[in-house]
Amino acid sequence: MMKINSSLSKEKRILKAAEKVFSHKGYSQATLDEIIQIADTGKGTVYKYYQNKENLFYTLVEAKNRKLVKDLQQAVKGNQHFAEQFQAYIFTFLRFLHKNETLWAVILFELLNEQAGWRLIWDEEKQDWKLEVRWGKKPAEKDIAVKRRYAELIRSEIVILREIFQEAMDDSFIQPIYDLPLMTQNFYFSIFMLSNQGALNVDNMEESVKGMIDRFLYGHIKRTAAQ
Repeated sequence: MMKINSSLSKEKRILKAAEKVFSHKGYSQATLDEIIQIADTGKGTVYKYYQNKENLFYTLVEAKNRKLVKDLQQAVKGNQHFAEQFQAYIFTFLRFLHKNETLWAVILFELLNEQAGWRLIWDEEKQDWKLEVRWGKKPAEKDIAVKRRYAELIRSEIVILREIFQEAMDDSFIQPIYDLPLMTQNFYFSIFMLSNQGALNVDNMEESVKGMIDRFLYGHIKRTAAQ
């Protein structure tokens, strides 16, 4: 069984152990007992720092999300043109997924799934999440709160992509997109699914993203008569 560097603080050992367990077993099958064993610490210590399994997982992915969002913003900011910004965003996201794909799959497939018959939808007008119960009973407030904070993490990544498209629309580089929030969200999940299925990765991303710009977005790019 793999052990964590004992010179690290207990808090860091727990996080590193949690990443290993969640990355191999997902959320539902992961146990605090296994995390505790790998971290070589006591259950009371885990509760002291993280309270429970859900909060431990959130702490882990929130820190990764914070860095990803910063990296995405810097990558986009370093480029002026739409195609370069779009490419920089996807390249940065794919490099992140190369190292953290299982954790993000846990968020999207386990914690944000709609199997319970309800989901949270972002309300553009109110700038807040709204609950949609598709079947069954209304979920408990604590369950809504859990799903909400993971939805916020994913939304923080999607918003940056949306800003790229919005800026290109404002500059009249691309034609207006009818439902920009929905299109951006769908595109984000498409990138994730292509990566998750192995069709898009760090080895083929340059050629693949060029194809997206040339073909997938062709209908949005304004062509001059000379082109």
